[in-house]
Amino acid sequence: MRSVHELSGEPWPHDMVISVDQPNNLLTLLFVREVWDIARDVDIPALAPPPAPGDSMRPESPSPDVWSERWVDTWNAAWAWHVDGGGIQYRDAGRIDPQAALAELAAHLPPMWETQYGSEGIDRDALWQWMRTLHDVPRRLDEAPERRSLSDLIEAWRDGIDSIIVLPYGIDFSRRITSRHLVVSSTTRDDPALYGQALRRAVGAPPSLGTP
Repeated sequence: MRSVHELSGEPWPHDMVISVDQPNNLLTLLFVREVWDIARDVDIPALAPPPAPGDSMRPESPSPDVWSERWVDTWNAAWAWHVDGGGIQYRDAGRIDPQAALAELAAHLPPMWETQYGSEGIDRDALWQWMRTLHDVPRRLDEAPERRSLSDLIEAWRDGIDSIIVLPYGIDFSRRITSRHLVVSSTTRDDPALYGQALRRAVGAPPSLGTP
């Protein structure tokens, strides 16, 4: 949400832009870990709701240990992409070489499981059905989590946070991973008290090492 000028009676600062995202590449990784039963030594909270596997099944080859190592490497790379400022720098369209733009696009896409290992063993319908359960239900503007915790959100934004990543964890969870990025669980974001506390804790907090 953003407006060019201040609006009378509008508490949202006209120049405040906040992105709230559930990145598909991270959700896919969480789905694969859950339904393939791999990388269980990674400290990740229980998912809520847990995904139904459908016809998903871990390939027999390579071994579960190898799949776990691959998963951990991709998970770490996906978070490093955010920490390193992944994304495309927008420029004047008239000065962009099409081939160079395609190469830049590929270089700036976040690491994805399917790009490296394909979709074998993943029931795509089950994955998308689970993802659909995680999306926000339609609600009035004043009922949006960011509106309900607006004063705390404004302070977090003034402290540099402009990107909130939401993960489907079934516990209260929040971590500031860069000066710009705050990771929260859906459990936290859906509870005004917990979300407000998470935003207040993030203000002035140094980025946390490690992956969420």
